[in-house]
Formats: sequence, C-alpha cells, structure tokens
Amino acid sequence: GEPVMMSDLLRALGTISQQPLADEQLRELTALRDRAEPGTAARLRTTYNLGERLAGYGRHADAVRVFRSAVDEAAAAHDGKVPAVANDLLLALVSAHEALNEADKAEAALQAVAAKPAGPGQAAWAADQLG
Repeated sequence: GEPVMMSDLLRALGTISQQPLADEQLRELTALRDRAEPGTAARLRTTYNLGERLAGYGRHADAVRVFRSAVDEAAAAHDGKVPAVANDLLLALVSAHEALNEADKAEAALQAVAAKPAGPGQAAWAADQLG
C-alpha cells in the first residue's frame, strides 16, 4: 500500500547532502518500517529501503542490524524459513557484511537459507549466490 510506496520514494531519493534532510529521511523510513507488521512483505520492503539508505550513508553496521532483524522476523513468521520475497533483502545483508569485511557472516547468512529454503527455487538461488 501507500506506506510501502512512500518508503520506496524515500529510498529512491538516494543520499541527501543536507544533514537535517538526511536525518528526516531516515526518521521517516524508520517510522514506516516500524508501522509494518513483522514478518510481512510490507515489513521486508520497508526494512530493505531503510537498510539501503543506512548503507548509502556509510552506516553499514546499522544496515546489518536492520537487515538481520527483518530476516529473523520473517523466518519466525514462516516456520523458520525466510520467504523468497526476502531475497533482495538477503543480498543487501550480504553486501553490508562485505562492506564491513565480514565475508564469513555474509556466507553464513546465505548458507542458512540454503540449509532451510522456502522452496526449490530459493534453494537454487541460494546455491547460485554461494557458488
């Protein structure tokens, strides 16, 4: 719905050079994420948008924390399996780990999905990412 579209718009603005506006962008993205029900596609999308902006501002550790929380919420809501709709968010988590020189954690995130995929398509996707 509209909160997801607003979140997409705020992410699409990219990095903003004026600090007060950048701070407001992150506040709005956080509020939109917080209003979405954990484990839903809306929560995954708004979290993805928030994390991407955090990473864009060089706040990779914060992005990892935000992405990891969403992955954990999604798995909890789907019998321990991260739904395929979260694949973009998983790749963003991997990128944020790599930006922090945490290749082992990036690989572990993908291995966890490969070990317990939501379906055969996601199993192949995870194997491809690891390969």
